[in-house]
Amino acid sequence: MTFGEPFGERLNNMRKRKGYTQEQLAAIVGRAKSTITGYEKDNRQPDVPMIKELAKALDAIGDELLGIDANPHTKKEPALDNGQTHAITNNELDLAKRIIAIPKKTVNGYLTMFLF
Repeated sequence: MTFGEPFGERLNNMRKRKGYTQEQLAAIVGRAKSTITGYEKDNRQPDVPMIKELAKALDAIGDELLGIDANPHTKKEPALDNGQTHAITNNELDLAKRIIAIPKKTVNGYLTMFLF
């Protein structure tokens, strides 16, 4: 699941991951199958109490269902290999920047010390 996908797609993916049909999820949250279908097709939007019920039924948190990154200490940075994004903490980003800033001469000196 990615946080950039539409609500309906997230709901559909989470429901399938849990192994529920639309009918089963509808019964759990006390709504009609057509309501779940409307949510998954982004034709309808659930209210806050329904988001809570859906999240509970899917063993998720509301933020995940809504596509909100609940960790304010993460940044989305592009991956180097395939263009997908991943979350890293600010500390990890700062560490990576410091490592990149180390002069090549210094790195080679350390490698020589440990390898030979």
